[in-house]
Amino acid sequence: MGEIFINYRRDDTAGEARALFNELRERVGDNAVFMDVDNIALGRDFREVLTERLATVDVMLALIGINWLDAKDKSGRRRLDDPNDFVRREIRAALQRNIAVTPVLLKDATMPAEADLPEDIRALAFRNAFELTHSRWGSDVNELVHRLGLVASPAAAAGTPSPPAEPRPTMAAATPSTPSTGRFKSPLGAIAAVVSALIAGAGGYWYYQGEQAKEAELRQGQLAADQARRDAEEKLAEARVQAARQAEAQARLDRERFAAQQAAEARQIAAAKLAETQRAAAAKEAAAEAQRLADARQRTEMQRIAEAKQAADQAARDKAAAMATAAMATATSAQATASKLAPTEADTQARLMAAVQAGKWIGSISVGLGDYGIWKSLSWSQLDAGAAVTPCTKWAGTFGTEDRARFLVSCLGAASYFNRTGMPVGRRASQTYWNTYCGQLASAVKLVGPDRDRLIAVCSQYR
Repeated sequence: MGEIFINYRRDDTAGEARALFNELRERVGDNAVFMDVDNIALGRDFREVLTERLATVDVMLALIGINWLDAKDKSGRRRLDDPNDFVRREIRAALQRNIAVTPVLLKDATMPAEADLPEDIRALAFRNAFELTHSRWGSDVNELVHRLGLVASPAAAAGTPSPPAEPRPTMAAATPSTPSTGRFKSPLGAIAAVVSALIAGAGGYWYYQGEQAKEAELRQGQLAADQARRDAEEKLAEARVQAARQAEAQARLDRERFAAQQAAEARQIAAAKLAETQRAAAAKEAAAEAQRLADARQRTEMQRIAEAKQAADQAARDKAAAMATAAMATATSAQATASKLAPTEADTQARLMAAVQAGKWIGSISVGLGDYGIWKSLSWSQLDAGAAVTPCTKWAGTFGTEDRARFLVSCLGAASYFNRTGMPVGRRASQTYWNTYCGQLASAVKLVGPDRDRLIAVCSQYR
């Protein structure tokens, strides 16, 4: 007979595994039954020990309780779905060796269906199972041992048969001897012989009765011994069942404690997550409030900048208006002077030529001012209305009386406008840019009607 391997899950059938282990050791010997708790020495790698044992055993008893199929690990995953689950690994190794793998059903458990098992142990669903019950524990274990062929016969598992009774003594025939004439000399001798025969027959009878009583007493003693043995076996089986129940209750208590511990840990984790969520929400709200304050400060700063720019623009417009007024006054004075001089046409042509030669006049105010600045070594930012008086006055002298003042106003105002708007003088301005300038110039000198139109026309002509 080979070794028996008990495969079980501790939180499902620990008590029953212990009781069955003790029962089998009494019947087949201590070294013929393997259970991991008792048969793995301290310090040994239990994986190696299990592999060695599974390579030599001839019988595996796979204990299946009501929680065997759906038992889950700490992460909530079904344990049988883990390829490294030891219950699954042991059954897989036994099935691969094709040894006798017997499912032992406990606690009214039923055989798992093939579809409910992992692929590598689905063959277990087709192995013939055996049911062990608490109410018939002793007889069920005897039947399991017999069906596994671990003893010769059920009678041997039940007990030792009674020895055969000794042969009973037989009473010899007490037939009185026939008196003969030669033996008995008188009737008295014959009577004595008969009495002796009767006494011998009575002794044999009483000896027979005594032997019968002894045999009956032996049988009664044997029956009492058998009854006492059966009573002891029943008490032992009941004690084992009670121990299994206590182990199951302890395992259930351990599971409840473990579940309570897990629930407490889950509550702690949930509380920590809630606190973290609240901290994150508070931090988010603080960040939003800081952003709102920053946006408010930015809006205030932008408003201040806009107001400052608006004030600067207004100051620039006021300055331009003042300069235009001054230019108009200068132009008026120049016009008055020119009227007084009343130059002839020849003088006008000569003066134009001289202005062209001296001021590099080429018919464009923006380009002409740029050339004049280069000639005078002035940067465009230095060429303001004051610096432009000389060339503008010379150029205005080449025009007729009607347009001389309008040209002078346009020329003097252009230098200031270029500096204010950032356009370098010296290149021809675009038509749109120049039209804007001429319109603003006409508004600055407050001309209306035909005078305004004539100024814009003269201004636009010499861009």
